[in-house]
Amino acid sequence: MKDFYSIYHTRAFLSNILDKFIFNLLSYLISTGIIVFFGILAYLSGNYLLAFIIIITIIYIYTVAYWFIVLKLRSDSDEFIIANNYAEILDYDTAQYLVGYFAQNLSYIQLVEAAAKSKRGQIILNYMGLVPETFYTKVKELNLDQNNNLMPINEFLDRVNQTRIEWEEKRIGSHTIL
Repeated sequence: MKDFYSIYHTRAFLSNILDKFIFNLLSYLISTGIIVFFGILAYLSGNYLLAFIIIITIIYIYTVAYWFIVLKLRSDSDEFIIANNYAEILDYDTAQYLVGYFAQNLSYIQLVEAAAKSKRGQIILNYMGLVPETFYTKVKELNLDQNNNLMPINEFLDRVNQTRIEWEEKRIGSHTIL
């Protein structure tokens, strides 16, 4: 049996942090400012090669960072970093909504919220005729975390993991949780 050890020791967490750090508005503004500055400098000095090299370098850095984040950190085919970490087995689409929670404190409400907010979870809920926000609100009102009749969250995740294995899925997704 695994434990929800920590979302902070996963590729999904690193991917989320790098994505927010590299691909945010401030980063785009700084890069655009650098490109404009060197473009004007090149125009005034007549040295277009320098501007071209800087622009190509910035585009290259952004492209490599994007592909590293998407292809390497969000890949479902890579091995798990920590074998007994359920957070590592969650797919990125679901795990990105668990980044704010602390290790060992995962609750049913947080798990349902992450599944309902994910793209795949929203599609499933919409297909079932449910509005994801309303669904989450209704589930939250049930106060699942205070219900003593429910199995512990680790046991629930263990069953979800068994379902993942039976369905031959590489990761636990919102479709498996819902």
